Amino acid sequence: MSDPVFTIPTPGDGTSGVASSDKAAQQAKFYGEDIWYDISKPNAAKQTPDYVVNSAGDWTLATGLEALRQSLLRRLLTNPGEWKTKPKYGVGARQYVKAKNTAANRAELEARIRSQFLQDPRVDSIASVTITALFDGGLQISVFVIAAGKLRNDLPLPVQLEIH
Repeated sequence: MSDPVFTIPTPGDGTSGVASSDKAAQQAKFYGEDIWYDISKPNAAKQTPDYVVNSAGDWTLATGLEALRQSLLRRLLTNPGEWKTKPKYGVGARQYVKAKNTAANRAELEARIRSQFLQDPRVDSIASVTITALFDGGLQISVFVIAAGKLRNDLPLPVQLEIH
């Protein structure tokens, strides 16, 4: 007689043993919360992404993995030296818009993205970075991040942006 075999299915989202109602609360606690930084609706005066204000006049918050994504987007768009208290913070991706589309420039930008994103303690590793030059001189940047604390590394967090 052989020993019994138990098969425990792995959930598709990479969590195990957590009720779905508790998952969002646990992710919010682990990854934190951040002010929503909307890259799709730029500030008309500054022509830069802006924070979102809700109907009550408060900033809209992002929690969990979305808070991590928002933080990484902000880091991607911030120029080094822009924040006086953190002079080395930021990728400065806008500096590469309309720059020559050379392998050296793309490699430099990719290295800056990898270096900056890995400084966030909520990031375990970078699965891939893709930089595509657009016809109008802009860039399409796609980064797939493996968030710390995830049980499955085959479900990376996408951080994607088009800059013109």
